[in-house]
Amino acid sequence: MIKTILFIFLSHSFIANSQNYIVRDSTSKKAIPYVAIQFPLTNSGFYSNDKGCFELNKIKPDSIYISCLGYKTLKTRIKLLKNTIFLTSKDNILDEIVISNRPNIIKKVGFKKGNTFLVDSTKEPLTLGFYASLETTKNDTYINDVLLSFNKKGYSKKYKYRSFIRFAIYSTENRLPLKLLIEKPLLIELNENSKKYININLIKNSIKLDKKGVFIIIEKIGEVDSNGKIISKKQPLPNLKFSTKKPKELLDYSTFIFLEGEWKDFSILNLNMNLAIEFTLANYEN
Repeated sequence: MIKTILFIFLSHSFIANSQNYIVRDSTSKKAIPYVAIQFPLTNSGFYSNDKGCFELNKIKPDSIYISCLGYKTLKTRIKLLKNTIFLTSKDNILDEIVISNRPNIIKKVGFKKGNTFLVDSTKEPLTLGFYASLETTKNDTYINDVLLSFNKKGYSKKYKYRSFIRFAIYSTENRLPLKLLIEKPLLIELNENSKKYININLIKNSIKLDKKGVFIIIEKIGEVDSNGKIISKKQPLPNLKFSTKKPKELLDYSTFIFLEGEWKDFSILNLNMNLAIEFTLANYEN
């Protein structure tokens, strides 16, 4: 209750005596959409709009974190901010890999069908992770696709909405994300006409399967209005589906949530479910 009151107070306090800012990529100088603006002292925050713009009061709170998936988090004080804020990309692992166009074996592993979903009651930017160690009998195995499952039951198409999630796939170390395996995180738009399965094609990224596994990150940004401004972070539609069943051909797996600056395993939180994610794997002939 206290956090909710603080969040509402902060949201309204930005209306008066505020200053405008824009967040850009330090290399391309392009605006970064839906950047997370967080205040660690009050455990509250919000997102920039689709053009990377936001406004805030320069008095309280002074400590601020500005972050986006795929970029290094900027931790600073409001009074030190300039009108244009630059975020630096994290190092990725985009080594050139040449493969043939003839897939030899293709198989699907993981969860396709979910049987439950997580009720998101938090006011904070919600970021979920899924670690998977994938079984393969070939050395040259690649991830062609990642399939995400969404809960569409109970939602009428008469209710119009537009929401976004951000997707990224990382290499792993000790079951946690290490280096980004795609050029940049993908921003995915969802609405009342979206299918219950969203397939993310990764063939052009040539992601070779590593024995240590991969780590999927999904950031639930929220619903936006016609101007690209976040109007609701709580329970953005549609909900991601989860499964309480054992997955198909995964050697090791676990679902995480990013809380208080660190990844926390669902099992520690007594949440006996996993993100319903399916991988399409392929071996290519030389």
